[in-house]
Amino acid sequence: MSQLTEANPYDSVEHALRTYPPAPAPPTLAPGVLARIRAERPAARFSIGWLDITMSVFGAAMVFVCGLLWVSIPAQWSAQAALEVLWLRQWIGPIATLWPILAGALALAATSLLLAVALFAPVGQRHGR
Repeated sequence: MSQLTEANPYDSVEHALRTYPPAPAPPTLAPGVLARIRAERPAARFSIGWLDITMSVFGAAMVFVCGLLWVSIPAQWSAQAALEVLWLRQWIGPIATLWPILAGALALAATSLLLAVALFAPVGQRHGR
């Protein structure tokens, strides 16, 4: 090695730590490590958390409520809604002009969902690990 310089006050400490021989491993280390390696882990149990159940019940309830509302709309309201849609088509123009807006909104929603999944996924499950 070259001569030590005192440019950095910690150089002598670093040199001593680099040249100090490592301590021998304790005799009980290897068998303990090998026992942990050989120990079989139990298979992961499938479990459903409370959040999974509540989100499923909420989604099912929303589908039920939407279906109930769809069935319970009076005929007069549906006729009035059809007239409103006809008026909107005349006012806005052909419905075909809305397709780019709908496609953009769908792309924005899909991008937001993918970004949320990428940001909030557990660290071990990111990028297929």
